[in-house]
Amino acid sequence: MRSALLDVAFANASVVVDGDEARLAREYLDWVDTRLRYGDATTAERLAAVQVLNESTSRRELDGVDLARASAKLAAAIGVTSTELASAQPVLPPLAGVPPIADADVSAARDLALVNRLDVRRALEEYAIAEQDLRAAVATQYPDLTLAPGYLLDQADHKITLGLDLPVPLFHNANAAIQRAIAERAVAAARFDDTQAGALAAIDVAVAEYHAARAALAAVEQGERDAADTVTTLERRLEAGGANRGQLLAGEIALAGLRRSTLTARRTLLERGHRVEQGIERPLYPASEIDTSSELRELLVVEPTK
Repeated sequence: MRSALLDVAFANASVVVDGDEARLAREYLDWVDTRLRYGDATTAERLAAVQVLNESTSRRELDGVDLARASAKLAAAIGVTSTELASAQPVLPPLAGVPPIADADVSAARDLALVNRLDVRRALEEYAIAEQDLRAAVATQYPDLTLAPGYLLDQADHKITLGLDLPVPLFHNANAAIQRAIAERAVAAARFDDTQAGALAAIDVAVAEYHAARAALAAVEQGERDAADTVTTLERRLEAGGANRGQLLAGEIALAGLRRSTLTARRTLLERGHRVEQGIERPLYPASEIDTSSELRELLVVEPTK
């Protein structure tokens, strides 16, 4: 449902920008037509203005289709009709102010993945079962032999490290049941290591993509601010007689295009943030208020068996 809400929010914002751009393009074409009537413009200039207007109108229509499609998906996600959704006027999520992900947040995300990701929890549970089977097999032949805890949290790398070391007696004269349990534990350990490595790698890649998307958004936003400053300067020059209406309209059309680019970059940032959330299987935007620190501690409590 949140994804559908974001689709509606971005489609709605795009339609607004498209409307502004189309209005400006129409005004620019009217300005060129006026100049053309007085012999102060060329046919090529008019054709260029017509093309700008056609492109703006086409984008507005296409984004209108996207808005209708997104609204229908949102209605389906909520379980209402499109008409009921339109009358309800849902509150759309904000598209700005996405918080950055700091290095400390990445470390916390890796810890959270160990608690929240079902694939990691299942692989760890399968390893724990194989570990208990080994302990039971060892107890039948070596009742006084102590095995170390099965796994622990590597606080430096924020991952679970399995304790696979075996006492020396198990390498000599161990019965078939112990040997089979050792092999099964090794398989479970390899499966867990692969699952955990894949989960943590997905988080690291998603975070790297998120940082890149944030940098790209910052660059686009700076370009939009520069374009807005240019429009302000042109407005002052127009009032002072140092610029004409066409120059101002061209600047405003360029600014509308950059606003669309900002929307696209912001959508990309939110999508990259969603990938981080998928890697953790925990919401970040807005942040979840559920405290899972105790679950992490409980997960890592392993009682040694003698």
